[in-house]
Amino acid sequence: ITAPMKLEKSVTSPTVISRRVPPLTARMVAARRSRECESMVAEACIALAADLRSGLHPRQALQVAAVEWPSLFGQAAGRADIGGDVAPALRAVAGSSGSAMSAVAAGWQVSERTGAALAVVLTAVADALRADAAARREADAQLSTVRVTARLLAILPVGSLVLLSGGDLAVVRFLVDSPVGLACLGGAVVLVAAGLWWVDRLVRSATKPSW
Repeated sequence: ITAPMKLEKSVTSPTVISRRVPPLTARMVAARRSRECESMVAEACIALAADLRSGLHPRQALQVAAVEWPSLFGQAAGRADIGGDVAPALRAVAGSSGSAMSAVAAGWQVSERTGAALAVVLTAVADALRADAAARREADAQLSTVRVTARLLAILPVGSLVLLSGGDLAVVRFLVDSPVGLACLGGAVVLVAAGLWWVDRLVRSATKPSW
């Protein structure tokens, strides 16, 4: 009875789980959070543009947005209340809440410098965010086949070794007992790992946000 209890404790411990999460899973979680943040920023831009078209002053529109999305616009609304520059506050949020906010900051700065209608600029930012997200989803779907093929090729040598050895352990003993076998095994592991890393790097570069 004692052994299962210890096992359950080790499985449910957050520290142990966090140490065992592979880097690939961590990247998937980060990518999902980034997509959620982009969707939230696009929705906020549409809401801000609607408030501005209804006649609200940009400072008042920011206060309304800060109530709905405090993590995104709370700092900018506070800066606007004291007459400060809003764009740097939005750009500072981009570092912690997602790079999509840098597009909002750039749009706000363009509107202030050129006099372009802020509602039109924010709508364009929202459209650009959604178009970029759609393009990355399409690219990710197309590249999923590349990921699967790379993983199949990575395990193919192991399957070939098992099939061709016919259950004979002489090949396994050669790989783990002899210096030449260990060198071959180590080289194979390094090459397979490098190939998987390279494919993953290419996929991430193809699906990276444009801002």
